Amino acid sequence: MLDLEQLKHLQKLSNINLAQEQQEIFLGNLKWIIQMLDNLWKLDLSDVNTSLNISNTLRTMKESKYFPYKKQILDNVEHELINNSVKIKGAI
Repeated sequence: MLDLEQLKHLQKLSNINLAQEQQEIFLGNLKWIIQMLDNLWKLDLSDVNTSLNISNTLRTMKESKYFPYKKQILDNVEHELINNSVKIKGAI
């Protein structure tokens, strides 16, 4: 556990100056965080399924989609055509 002297040394290394009350709050929060991390180690995760075979998580289009009314769709947005692709200008 980090004590007040170690915290002062850490403040010096990181060039951070905490007031006395901030130091006490920091140490209290750190103690709580360490307790929560200790609790995580105690969890029984033996029945949790893991995913070891994760491939590309992004959805990709396997085929081109045809939109019969594409001209009407593009009439409503600012865009430009680049190399047979449509670049939509930012909406915000």
